[in-house]
Amino acid sequence: MNRLALVSLAAITLGCVPAYQGESGGGPGSGVQEASEREQTLPGTYTCTLERGEDGSPPESCSIASRDGVLTLETSSVTPLRGTLTPIDGGFRFRGELQCPEPGCPLPIETDFFADEGSSDSYSGIAVLDSGGILRMQIRKQ
Repeated sequence: MNRLALVSLAAITLGCVPAYQGESGGGPGSGVQEASEREQTLPGTYTCTLERGEDGSPPESCSIASRDGVLTLETSSVTPLRGTLTPIDGGFRFRGELQCPEPGCPLPIETDFFADEGSSDSYSGIAVLDSGGILRMQIRKQ
């Protein structure tokens, strides 16, 4: 099973994200239209929370920016998280890396973030790291 499938399965099993409902056709109210709208509304300043295993970090400032049509997510912490975002139905896909002081870093990360229930400005994602650990991430627009 590939890593993305494993992450998605873990996230659904843990009840953190809704199950994938399939691609939509692109008409009014479809996921394609929602993804396009999300691409326009995602840029801004956020509060990011990262939890790696039992270790959690305090919430910190992070940002989503649009540069030349590419959405990027960056934190400004001691352990930076950086990558690109692609809007998908119900959220966005993150591909990037987490810098860390230990051997084997940076850690590549690929995961889907989904809108938290009842919120249009808060997203959560879970990534399975190459080391076998889990990184839980939440971003909330300020």
